[in-house]
Amino acid sequence: MINSTLFNDLQIKVESNKQQIIREQQNEARYTKIIDDIKQTIEQLDQAIELCALSLKERSKIKEDIEELATLILHALFDENYRFAFDAVYDDDGLLVGLKPQIYHFEVGDDPKNYGGGVRNIVSFAVRLLFVWLGKGLSPILILDEPFVNLDKAKWEKIVKFLED
Repeated sequence: MINSTLFNDLQIKVESNKQQIIREQQNEARYTKIIDDIKQTIEQLDQAIELCALSLKERSKIKEDIEELATLILHALFDENYRFAFDAVYDDDGLLVGLKPQIYHFEVGDDPKNYGGGVRNIVSFAVRLLFVWLGKGLSPILILDEPFVNLDKAKWEKIVKFLED
């Protein structure tokens, strides 16, 4: 009888150990799957980061192309002292919220009030042409041809707020 009880106890222990080994193998398989999923997610994130970097590079290139074309037009029509650029506009938290077109002249200074309407119109025309060219095949773009030129400041601010909303 003692041998039979001992044998039964050993069988129970062996069965228990088998079950433990099976659970550990199942857990190992789950962990391996989780690790593989994490590796795949990391690869996807790396690809997304690469795409974002390319997108930023392309945006920067487009911005530089617009600046270069507008500058070239200014040089051709006026003189070599002009330069066009988009200056970054940041919110209170330091986040980039937009680009402000700016005309620079090495003798006149950087205040847009120092420029005649012709200079502003030429740059505006160049930028509009580039936006039309860039927008081919994309969603429609609304281009307003100086619609606010004859409005006083209060009305101009109301229109801008309306368009922003």
